[in-house]
Amino acid sequence: MPGIVGRSSPLASSLAFLRRHAGKALLLVAVGVGAVLAAPRWLQGPLVPVATVVQRDFVQSVVASGRVETPHRVDVGVQLTGTV
Repeated sequence: MPGIVGRSSPLASSLAFLRRHAGKALLLVAVGVGAVLAAPRWLQGPLVPVATVVQRDFVQSVVASGRVETPHRVDVGVQLTGTV
């Protein structure tokens, strides 16, 4: 239709839109790829060190120096005469 002015094809209009917003589209794609790559690690939680449980003998020794005191003094004796 040669008489209509300003009319363009849908493909040309889409290409013009893409050219104007190419930076935004690229940023959107980069954010989407980053989210897809980071989602599994975020969903699994933080990495923590793990130790395997092993059954062993428990050995504990204490070395200390000091003085032993009794809370009360007790005298033990016998009132009988004879051989003990």
